Amino acid sequence: MDKASILGDTIEYVKQLRRKIQDLEARIRQMEAEQQRSRTPSTTIEVHHCGSSNKEQQQHTVVLGHEKRKVRIVEGTKTATKVAAAAATEASVQVSIIESDALLELECSHREGLLLDVMLVLREMKIEVIGVQSSLNNGVFVAELRAKVKDNNCGKKVSIVEVKRALNQVIPHTGD
Repeated sequence: MDKASILGDTIEYVKQLRRKIQDLEARIRQMEAEQQRSRTPSTTIEVHHCGSSNKEQQQHTVVLGHEKRKVRIVEGTKTATKVAAAAATEASVQVSIIESDALLELECSHREGLLLDVMLVLREMKIEVIGVQSSLNNGVFVAELRAKVKDNNCGKKVSIVEVKRALNQVIPHTGD
Protein backbone atom coordinates (compact mmCIF):
# COMPACT_ATOMS: atom_id res chain seq x y z
CA MET A 1 0.00 0.00 0.00
CA ASP A 2 1.20 3.49 -0.79
CA LYS A 3 1.11 6.46 1.59
CA ALA A 4 -1.81 8.14 -0.19
CA SER A 5 -4.13 5.15 0.20
CA ILE A 6 -3.13 4.68 3.85
CA LEU A 7 -3.83 8.36 4.49
CA GLY A 8 -7.16 8.13 2.66
CA ASP A 9 -8.19 5.07 4.69
CA THR A 10 -7.16 6.83 7.91
CA ILE A 11 -9.20 9.92 7.05
CA GLU A 12 -12.25 7.78 6.29
CA TYR A 13 -11.82 5.91 9.57
CA VAL A 14 -11.62 9.18 11.54
CA LYS A 15 -14.82 10.37 9.83
CA GLN A 16 -16.55 7.12 10.83
CA LEU A 17 -15.39 7.59 14.42
CA ARG A 18 -16.72 11.17 14.45
CA ARG A 19 -20.11 9.96 13.21
CA LYS A 20 -20.17 7.29 15.92
CA ILE A 21 -19.32 9.88 18.58
CA GLN A 22 -22.11 12.17 17.36
CA ASP A 23 -24.58 9.25 17.35
CA LEU A 24 -23.57 8.28 20.89
CA GLU A 25 -23.87 11.87 22.10
CA ALA A 26 -27.34 12.08 20.54
CA ARG A 27 -28.36 8.84 22.27
CA ILE A 28 -27.07 10.12 25.60
CA ARG A 29 -29.04 13.38 25.21
CA GLN A 30 -32.15 11.40 24.27
CA MET A 31 -31.78 9.07 27.28
CA GLU A 32 -31.23 12.01 29.63
CA ALA A 33 -34.31 13.74 28.23
CA GLU A 34 -36.39 10.59 28.69
CA GLN A 35 -35.15 10.21 32.27
CA GLN A 36 -36.01 13.84 33.03
CA ARG A 37 -39.48 13.45 31.49
CA SER A 38 -40.17 10.39 33.62
CA ARG A 39 -39.18 12.34 36.76
CA THR A 40 -41.03 15.57 35.88
CA PRO A 41 -44.85 15.56 35.98
CA SER A 42 -46.50 17.02 32.91
CA THR A 43 -48.09 20.43 33.12
CA THR A 44 -51.44 21.06 31.48
CA ILE A 45 -52.17 24.49 30.08
CA GLU A 46 -55.67 25.16 28.82
CA VAL A 47 -56.51 28.26 26.84
CA HIS A 48 -60.20 28.90 26.20
CA HIS A 49 -61.93 31.37 23.93
CA CYS A 50 -64.54 33.55 25.62
CA GLY A 51 -66.81 33.48 22.54
CA SER A 52 -69.04 30.66 21.37
CA SER A 53 -68.23 27.12 22.47
CA ASN A 54 -68.91 25.71 18.98
CA LYS A 55 -65.37 26.38 17.76
CA GLU A 56 -63.11 23.36 17.33
CA GLN A 57 -60.36 22.87 19.88
CA GLN A 58 -56.95 21.40 19.16
CA GLN A 59 -54.83 19.72 21.81
CA HIS A 60 -51.06 19.72 21.37
CA THR A 61 -48.31 18.16 23.41
CA VAL A 62 -45.32 20.46 23.54
CA VAL A 63 -41.95 19.09 24.62
CA LEU A 64 -39.34 21.78 25.24
CA GLY A 65 -36.32 21.37 27.44
CA HIS A 66 -37.04 18.61 29.95
CA GLU A 67 -40.73 19.27 30.43
CA LYS A 68 -43.69 17.87 28.57
CA ARG A 69 -46.68 20.20 28.36
CA LYS A 70 -50.12 19.68 26.93
CA VAL A 71 -51.62 22.75 25.35
CA ARG A 72 -55.24 23.06 24.30
CA ILE A 73 -55.66 25.85 21.78
CA VAL A 74 -58.99 27.15 20.57
CA GLU A 75 -58.85 27.55 16.81
CA GLY A 76 -58.82 31.08 15.50
CA THR A 77 -57.42 32.89 18.54
CA LYS A 78 -54.03 34.56 18.18
CA THR A 79 -53.79 35.15 21.92
CA ALA A 80 -54.04 31.43 22.62
CA THR A 81 -51.03 30.54 20.52
CA LYS A 82 -48.94 33.34 22.02
CA VAL A 83 -49.86 32.27 25.57
CA ALA A 84 -49.09 28.63 24.78
CA ALA A 85 -45.70 29.45 23.20
CA ALA A 86 -44.68 31.75 26.03
CA ALA A 87 -45.72 29.20 28.66
CA ALA A 88 -43.79 26.39 26.97
CA THR A 89 -40.54 28.33 26.34
CA GLU A 90 -37.64 27.13 28.42
CA ALA A 91 -33.99 28.02 27.87
CA SER A 92 -31.94 25.24 26.29
CA VAL A 93 -28.23 25.29 25.40
CA GLN A 94 -26.55 22.35 23.65
CA VAL A 95 -22.83 22.44 22.85
CA SER A 96 -20.77 19.84 20.96
CA ILE A 97 -17.05 20.25 20.33
CA ILE A 98 -15.04 17.74 18.33
CA GLU A 99 -11.41 18.74 17.90
CA SER A 100 -11.72 22.33 16.62
CA ASP A 101 -15.29 22.05 15.25
CA ALA A 102 -18.17 23.26 17.42
CA LEU A 103 -21.95 23.08 17.12
CA LEU A 104 -24.04 25.26 19.43
CA GLU A 105 -27.84 24.98 19.62
CA LEU A 106 -29.87 27.56 21.53
CA GLU A 107 -33.57 27.83 22.28
CA CYS A 108 -34.95 30.52 24.59
CA SER A 109 -37.24 33.51 24.81
CA HIS A 110 -36.21 36.38 22.55
CA ARG A 111 -34.76 39.71 23.57
CA GLU A 112 -33.34 42.50 21.43
CA GLY A 113 -29.65 42.01 20.55
CA LEU A 114 -29.49 38.42 21.81
CA LEU A 115 -27.69 36.92 18.80
CA LEU A 116 -25.11 39.72 18.84
CA ASP A 117 -24.45 39.15 22.56
CA VAL A 118 -24.03 35.41 21.99
CA MET A 119 -21.56 35.99 19.17
CA LEU A 120 -19.55 38.51 21.21
CA VAL A 121 -19.26 36.06 24.11
CA LEU A 122 -18.09 33.35 21.73
CA ARG A 123 -15.50 35.68 20.20
CA GLU A 124 -14.12 36.45 23.66
CA MET A 125 -13.74 32.70 24.21
CA LYS A 126 -11.71 32.33 20.96
CA ILE A 127 -14.61 30.67 19.12
CA GLU A 128 -14.99 31.86 15.53
CA VAL A 129 -18.57 31.54 14.27
CA ILE A 130 -18.60 30.36 10.64
CA GLY A 131 -22.32 29.72 10.15
CA VAL A 132 -25.60 30.74 11.77
CA GLN A 133 -29.17 29.58 11.27
CA SER A 134 -31.70 31.31 13.47
CA SER A 135 -35.41 31.91 13.66
CA LEU A 136 -37.91 33.76 15.81
CA ASN A 137 -41.49 32.56 16.17
CA ASN A 138 -43.99 33.87 18.74
CA GLY A 139 -41.20 35.17 20.96
CA VAL A 140 -39.19 31.93 20.85
CA PHE A 141 -35.62 32.32 19.54
CA VAL A 142 -33.93 29.24 18.06
CA ALA A 143 -30.38 29.27 16.70
CA GLU A 144 -27.78 26.81 15.44
CA LEU A 145 -24.23 28.11 15.24
CA ARG A 146 -21.31 26.30 13.62
CA ALA A 147 -17.89 27.46 14.72
CA LYS A 148 -14.16 26.84 14.90
CA VAL A 149 -12.52 26.68 18.33
CA LYS A 150 -9.11 28.30 18.50
CA ASP A 151 -6.41 27.85 21.13
CA ASN A 152 -6.33 30.48 23.87
CA ASN A 153 -3.15 32.23 25.07
CA CYS A 154 -2.11 29.16 27.08
CA GLY A 155 -2.40 26.86 24.07
CA LYS A 156 -5.60 25.18 25.33
CA LYS A 157 -9.09 25.09 23.87
CA VAL A 158 -12.18 26.14 25.80
CA SER A 159 -14.27 23.28 27.25
CA ILE A 160 -17.93 22.50 26.60
CA VAL A 161 -18.77 23.31 30.23
CA GLU A 162 -17.14 26.75 29.98
CA VAL A 163 -19.05 27.54 26.78
CA LYS A 164 -22.39 26.45 28.29
CA ARG A 165 -21.75 28.47 31.44
CA ALA A 166 -20.95 31.62 29.43
CA LEU A 167 -23.97 31.22 27.14
CA ASN A 168 -26.33 30.59 30.06
CA GLN A 169 -25.27 33.95 31.49
CA VAL A 170 -26.26 35.71 28.25
CA ILE A 171 -29.53 34.03 27.25
CA PRO A 172 -32.81 34.87 29.01
CA HIS A 173 -34.24 32.16 31.23
CA THR A 174 -37.86 31.50 32.17
CA GLY A 175 -38.86 33.76 35.03
CA ASP A 176 -36.20 36.39 34.21
